[in-house]
Amino acid sequence: MLTLLKSPAWEPAGLPPRPLPHTVPAALLVVLAGTGTWLQRTVLAGIFWADAPAADALHHLRVNLHRTRALLASWDQGHTLQAERHRVRLLLPTDLAACTAGAPDDDRPPLNPAGWLHGWQLPGYDGFAQWSADTAQRLHRDWLARSRR
Repeated sequence: MLTLLKSPAWEPAGLPPRPLPHTVPAALLVVLAGTGTWLQRTVLAGIFWADAPAADALHHLRVNLHRTRALLASWDQGHTLQAERHRVRLLLPTDLAACTAGAPDDDRPPLNPAGWLHGWQLPGYDGFAQWSADTAQRLHRDWLARSRR
């Protein structure tokens, strides 16, 4: 499972966690996991290379998606990155589902997302920092709404 509600890491069942490296390919994983659905390539590229010409941003994205797939392959999860001509998605289990509901077999409330990406940053990518802050606010808002029900 990819954990994002604390220090980001890949936590395979029965094995020690592997911290997410502070790299663009790992940050692409975070965005794709945080989005949870198909994401247009232009939107994804805009998060990281907003100031670059569109063709350059898409080129950087292609190169880094290749590196992202290599990172996933090192976890035996390369197949979880799905890419089409204009969009991309990640089918990797994450702990974000715990924010939306308690465990299915108990009555616990949803997990508080306050630890979202705890201590994990990607210097030099202001668009990613803004996306991360916006996502943290959205997760917290959703958590509050669910907790009140």
